[in-house]
Amino acid sequence: MKRLCLGAILAVGAQGCPRTAPRVDFESGVRPESPVADVPPADVPHFAVVSSAQVPGEGRTLTVGALTLTAEPAERFVSSLALPIVGVVAETWVYRVGINGEPLDLLRLVVEAGALRREVIAGTGPSVANCASASLRATSPRSVVVSTRCGGRVESRWIARGDTPRTRSVVVVDAAPAGVGDVVVEVSAEDRDLDGLDELRVAMRPAETSAGARPEGRLLYFDRAGALARDVAEPAQSLTETNQLALRSASRSATSAMALEAERGLAAVRQALCVEDGAPRITVDGVRGVQCGSAGGVRDRAGVRVAAMVQLGEVPAAEQIARALVAMPEHAAAWSGLEVKLRRATTLDRGWRARVGPFVGMPLDASAPGRVGSLAFDLPLRPPAVMVRGDQGGRVDLATLVFVPGASGSTRELLASVAGIGVVVGVGARCDGVSVLLCDAAQPCEPVAASTSSTPAGLTRWALHHTAALDLSSACAANPEALRPLGPPSTQVMGTVLNRVLISLDGRLWWVGASQSAPVSISQRLGAGFAPGGPVSVNGAWAVLPGLNGLWVRNAASGWKLRPVAGLEGRTAQLRDLIISDDGAVIAGLIGTQLQVIERGSAR
Repeated sequence: MKRLCLGAILAVGAQGCPRTAPRVDFESGVRPESPVADVPPADVPHFAVVSSAQVPGEGRTLTVGALTLTAEPAERFVSSLALPIVGVVAETWVYRVGINGEPLDLLRLVVEAGALRREVIAGTGPSVANCASASLRATSPRSVVVSTRCGGRVESRWIARGDTPRTRSVVVVDAAPAGVGDVVVEVSAEDRDLDGLDELRVAMRPAETSAGARPEGRLLYFDRAGALARDVAEPAQSLTETNQLALRSASRSATSAMALEAERGLAAVRQALCVEDGAPRITVDGVRGVQCGSAGGVRDRAGVRVAAMVQLGEVPAAEQIARALVAMPEHAAAWSGLEVKLRRATTLDRGWRARVGPFVGMPLDASAPGRVGSLAFDLPLRPPAVMVRGDQGGRVDLATLVFVPGASGSTRELLASVAGIGVVVGVGARCDGVSVLLCDAAQPCEPVAASTSSTPAGLTRWALHHTAALDLSSACAANPEALRPLGPPSTQVMGTVLNRVLISLDGRLWWVGASQSAPVSISQRLGAGFAPGGPVSVNGAWAVLPGLNGLWVRNAASGWKLRPVAGLEGRTAQLRDLIISDDGAVIAGLIGTQLQVIERGSAR
């Protein structure tokens, strides 16, 4: 009999017992071993979110059903929200501002005895002035979220409905500084754990992403005993999900470009959300930023970029990203895993050796990091000599490697020239992204030195529409025109053709022009017309970049291949001023000021 009763009780309980709320680890000094993920949306009862509408005209009147309300002389109606009926009361909430943009509290309108009764909902106005744009959303039967835009600042208030509506929580996102990706924040309140009480959910996403790349960082606050406690599973859970999705996309050639977009969006979300990234812009109930941990951090995002570059065939870029990551002591251990991926993706072209030549030229990276190069072949095909240009001129015979000094020149002659437009005097990371800096050819401009800290006046800027792998947040906070000149090994001016500049940024080639810029695809031909003296052959068939274990050599027909160089083991990353012949058979460069000639097989 006892067994029968127990079975009946279990059967009834399986059908009719109320759902038990999930365990939530609240924010405290103790971190949980197994944080609880956000409750799946499938468990949330369906509620059709209702959004506000703009008040037409100048906001002097508002029509509710068959009734019309006239604004007070010192106010103006902006938007209104007809709320779902709870009980028997129909109500409309109105966002309003003062005539001069002063912040005012919300109005609650109730139809009573054939007229509109207006009530002020105290404590619901924005904290700053000039918040003329606002939206109201009923996110559950019990909650309304009011979001106001005040310039670049956004304030969102969760307001609990009832006979006496009150503000439960305030979420503020400050304007993004120059050069930092903007974000949008969606604040909602709903009963996610089915305990009859609404919880606060904050979802942060990058402002500009395509439909397929939607990074997201979430915060979740549960109502416990009338107070809000943050679930410490977030934002690590959502940031990890985003990074894993981006990593899977990066590993497929069809979606690798989308993964790069998602990675940039993930960086923007972390910058706005996480205290570890230096300057969070989100404040929830007076607390600025949250601890995010390593989820979606520098190491995770570098893994996405490396995988995407490998899929795109841009192995030099993948190597540069890996090198930049492991240069940070806290991420040095990541090299072994990244090296395996790079090795698998690398095609080797063996049989090359170096001949050590004389000391020529002068160190120029500090005075002119944005130059093309101080070496040039005297003939583009089967060259008999290397010409030395700049402050110390001369000629090195390739048969004997004897240096014959010649007339001295200037650093200016090492700058790339765009016909009819100007001279490329540098490449710089700015608050708004990377720019190529040009000077009118008729002006006596000097190269932008590595010590320059702000954009020189009078220069033309061609934007790359890409951010360098540098943290300029502190510099840009003090000066929106802050500049950090870029040069070898991360950045190299490769040359110019017609009205475009070819540069290598973090190991990837980009065409940059006055109106647009774009990365060079792996099979894209560079075209002829390059001047002698850069890392691209005159005929445009070959390009060369230094690598850790050899020289990266590009041909449109075969992509990037790595040439290990006998005699320069472990030193090829130090090579500068590289040049390559039109048949790709001879490469020359400098380690310090000493000439190195790289050819296949035995010496001449």
